Amino acid sequence: MRLVIDKYEAFTDKKIKKPLKIVLISDTHLAKNKMLFEKINLRSTLKGIEKIKSIDFFVLDGDYVNTAKDYLDNDTFNFFVDFIKKLAKIAPVIMVRGNHDLYFRTNRTDETYRQLQKLDNVTLLENEQIDFLGLRITAFLPPRESFHATKYGRHSMLISHEDFKKKHFVFNEEDFNLVLTHSPLSLSNKYMEEKSKDFFKKCDVVLSGHMHNGLIFSRNLEWIVKMLKNENSKNPFKKTTKRYADSGFWYVYKTFFLIRGCRGARYFGLNNNTVYLPSSKEYSPLKLYDHKNESVQIITKAVNKYAVIPFYVGRPSVVELKITPITPKN
Repeated sequence: MRLVIDKYEAFTDKKIKKPLKIVLISDTHLAKNKMLFEKINLRSTLKGIEKIKSIDFFVLDGDYVNTAKDYLDNDTFNFFVDFIKKLAKIAPVIMVRGNHDLYFRTNRTDETYRQLQKLDNVTLLENEQIDFLGLRITAFLPPRESFHATKYGRHSMLISHEDFKKKHFVFNEEDFNLVLTHSPLSLSNKYMEEKSKDFFKKCDVVLSGHMHNGLIFSRNLEWIVKMLKNENSKNPFKKTTKRYADSGFWYVYKTFFLIRGCRGARYFGLNNNTVYLPSSKEYSPLKLYDHKNESVQIITKAVNKYAVIPFYVGRPSVVELKITPITPKN
């Protein structure tokens, strides 16, 4: 299936060495003997990427393989490694883990990641910072509890916020700070926006996946939230749906579970809910210099979506992000 490429161009007045082009790939969700859709989409992704010119590096944002047994399957693992090797021949690859990679973490999967780390032109980051091509890159992986909105509700967002503080990441305002984290909710939640103002002033771009274009929590469910807010509602399922809403399942935070398809870009830090939808024909502009107290988060749709809704097949999608320096305003 033909690859969808969401295009953005971020304009910054920070000093970076040169214009850069990043390709964000997330949620490959490879699985053993699952209709072969995931392999078809991965091949389509590679074929589409080969047409993108002058890529400086790739970001792989997690959820590579679907379950623990899939990690143990040599065919699945070797197929994924071959994909990584082909990317690495085009440009450097930076990888971070997602929730599926965290849920099924074992000694065997850690060995898998050590093997990936040994590949030429591949860097695996986990809760650490590096300087790369003039950028300050931060990889944030919160505890697995922060992904369990159904179990921990709004507290899962607090878990993520508290864990982020414990990492003691250093963000200098003069650096171009690029943050990689699998779930957008790891950073774009009310606790972060209320208590971490300094972070949003210094962070420039956050790259995420996880939301599968809204197939986890679709905008189609917005009517449920509206109904719950109406005290006079005669919804026969109100007790059940209210339990999920109170736990944070439907309505953890007012933006990303109801974002128009869980895809696009948004400035966050000042409770700005405007979503900028991408274009596949031209670059959607993001003027970072006009948002000094905010960060911009870009969410990709995912390569494979059937893993969220069984047998759902969608076109694979990646993000192409250009970072362009401009002359600072006087």
